[in-house]
Amino acid sequence: MTKAPRTVGGKIRELDSGRFQARYMGPGGKEQTGPQTFHTRKEAQTFLHDINAEIRKETWRNPDLGAETFNYWADRYMRLQEQKVRAGKRTPRTVEGYASLLRRHLLPTFGHLPLKEITPTQVDRWHGKLKVSRKQAYSLLSGIMTWAVSRDLIGKSPCRVEDCFADDSTPRPYRSVDDFDTIKMQLPADLQVPERPGMPDPHR
Repeated sequence: MTKAPRTVGGKIRELDSGRFQARYMGPGGKEQTGPQTFHTRKEAQTFLHDINAEIRKETWRNPDLGAETFNYWADRYMRLQEQKVRAGKRTPRTVEGYASLLRRHLLPTFGHLPLKEITPTQVDRWHGKLKVSRKQAYSLLSGIMTWAVSRDLIGKSPCRVEDCFADDSTPRPYRSVDDFDTIKMQLPADLQVPERPGMPDPHR
């Protein structure tokens, strides 16, 4: 393994395998290693050029963030909700409901996965299989992911299910006054409800 000579925007070293590894200094002063090695030194230099451009534009994302599991970050999200209870911004019952949804519906599927590796396809598949509490569970997952985006843990939320909050309940049938009159006339005589004196005629 050769010594890593310093180059523009970082350091490149040749590994025993003959491939090249790139290192650079992140905005926080911590040295970062490229996520993969490169066939040639030129490829490593191109990587460093692109990374340093992202750092200058402040669009660089720390690759270490979001590497922890969904369970890890969901636990921190729930701690924030508990703080809101103490501040009077959440009710205890609401947070208890979150904890139940998390335990029954979210953690069995996503708990073991690194946060940044959860994909829209996985969320779509999970949402499609839910039989109960679908809207509530999806709303909680979406809330956690939106919070993760706001903390720069992930770039985008994987919660992109179309019409996820649409009302899929069966609409109640509408019946007019005439409909009820028709039904009333078809009832047997012993089930007829006599009109009370003074009752207004609905047709007037």
